[in-house]
Parts: sequence; C-alpha cells; structure tokens
Amino acid sequence: MKMARILNGCGPKLRWLNYLIPDQFFGLTLEEDCDHHDFNCTIGGKEADRLKADYQFYVAMDRRALARATSWRRPLLLLYRCVALAAFCAVRLMGGRFFHYGDKRDERAIMGLVLAHEVERAEGAG
Repeated sequence: MKMARILNGCGPKLRWLNYLIPDQFFGLTLEEDCDHHDFNCTIGGKEADRLKADYQFYVAMDRRALARATSWRRPLLLLYRCVALAAFCAVRLMGGRFFHYGDKRDERAIMGLVLAHEVERAEGAG
C-alpha cells in the first residue's frame, strides 16, 4: 500500500487536479482534515462507514472555519463554510473509488505506516 494514497492532503493528487484542489483556501488550512479523511477511507468498511468518514470530514472543516473566522476574518466565514460544503459534496460524489470497501483494515497497522511516513517526511524536510 503506497503511503501517498493514505495521507496526501486535499484532493486525489492526480497531476492537474493538484491545482484545482489546494490544501489551503484564503488562510484556511485543511490539509490535516483531509489527511484524517484519507486515513478513515483507508480503514474502509461499508457504505455507512464512508458516509460517517465524509460527514466527520465536513464537521472538522466547519469547526476549523469557525475557529479561523475570528475578528477581521469574520467576513470570510461564509466563504470558508462554502469551501467545507463543496469539499464534502466532492468526496460524496467522487470519493467512492478511493474508499476501501470490505472488511475494515486494522487501524493500528495503518497507524504504524502513517507514523513511519511522518518520520520519513520529517527527515526529508530536515
């Protein structure tokens, strides 16, 4: 299982789509929420599990939008919430092929892969 398919930020990271689906929108960084959603999709399960993962993704982005839209950024709240809703709709419409349908994978084994990837990423940046 390739690590890039587990945690890759927002979007499927397919060539030109990288530019259409960025990890940040007007100061609202969503990469962590996208990575968490990718992790849940890698664990997989049934359609109900996918719906739960997608909904948790939306809620996390909406909370981040509320937290980010303080003081002078308050006018951006509507934009942030629209981005969260658009991302939710996108994963509902097009994310099915990236979800692992079938028996749920072992979370601990996947977490071990994720941690190894994070160590690799940190060593590469340093």
